[in-house]
Amino acid sequence: MEGVEAAGVFLRGVILRSGSLFADAAPFLLAGLAVSGLLAGTFRRARVERLLGGPGLAPVARAALLGIPLPLCSCGVLPAAISLRRHGASRGATVSFLVSTPETGVDSIAISYALLGPLIAIARPVAAFVSAIVAGIAVGFEAEPTAPPPSREASAPPAAGSDANGPPEPARAEDPGAASRARAGIAHAVDEILGEIGPWLLGGVLLAGLLAEILPDDFFSRVPGGEIVSMLVMLAVGIPLYICASASTPVAASLIEKGLSPGAALVLLLVGPATNIATILIVARELGRRVVAIYLGVIAGASLFFGVALNALWARFGGGGGGLMGPAVEIPAALSYGSAALLLGLIAGRAVRAGARPRAAH
Repeated sequence: MEGVEAAGVFLRGVILRSGSLFADAAPFLLAGLAVSGLLAGTFRRARVERLLGGPGLAPVARAALLGIPLPLCSCGVLPAAISLRRHGASRGATVSFLVSTPETGVDSIAISYALLGPLIAIARPVAAFVSAIVAGIAVGFEAEPTAPPPSREASAPPAAGSDANGPPEPARAEDPGAASRARAGIAHAVDEILGEIGPWLLGGVLLAGLLAEILPDDFFSRVPGGEIVSMLVMLAVGIPLYICASASTPVAASLIEKGLSPGAALVLLLVGPATNIATILIVARELGRRVVAIYLGVIAGASLFFGVALNALWARFGGGGGGLMGPAVEIPAALSYGSAALLLGLIAGRAVRAGARPRAAH
């Protein structure tokens, strides 16, 4: 009987801690999703491919900059990156996009600000941008090989509404207007982006609550080897692990509460979303083993460098971040829990719709 009561107390503690983290993050995550939807309604794929195509440093820098706000995880970014590569993006631009995009996003920046404070919310995109530039430069600027000359049948001028570099497309419709694009973007954010990160976010919040309940408060301060060993552990855990940028944030917040240094947490926040076994295998197939070695080496090296730098900055402010660490603002409880209920309802509604589609197909 005592065992049942103890298990009940433990589960209650996990649920309360997880719910508190979810409520703290929900208003910021909803704001991040709204901005992500507006971005999705603004950027056109053809325009993006033109910006990132061709050799040189400029496409690499544009790819790194473009990837920062996009809320795609390490698996979700793969189709976009492969499409860019096959439409003429250089290897450097492709790898730059692969590095910066999953490491951060508007949604993860918002949730980092909510749970971890301005210091990590700023350090995260800066580290993603720099590491993406370094990876792109290391890989090189060579463009996609020129396609073979078209056959005589294909040499005729394309018909109206068709694309000379691909299959015919329908005639371009008139621009539906900013309001329509915004509505379509928000719908995309709820249906696609939240559909992708929602289950992982809930899993990350539950894992964070579990860790907070299990681990003693001074757990990481007792790990032998100090901060560097903690960073190497986060690196070893993060490389094969699949966890999206938003879902990794509550986990990092929970680990910091247990004594993990902010720098080691930043290592997990950068490496976990950017790499996993599936990504490594697909990048090797598409871009080659040499590119994979550079890709992993730059991500690992940059995450350790920025982790050490963040710890030094944190120590410079007296070990407390000078108000730059920890929850950034106090949100009224009604707004927090109302946002959490809305976000949970959106995730559940998306799951119900996704489950109904296969049944409707039959």
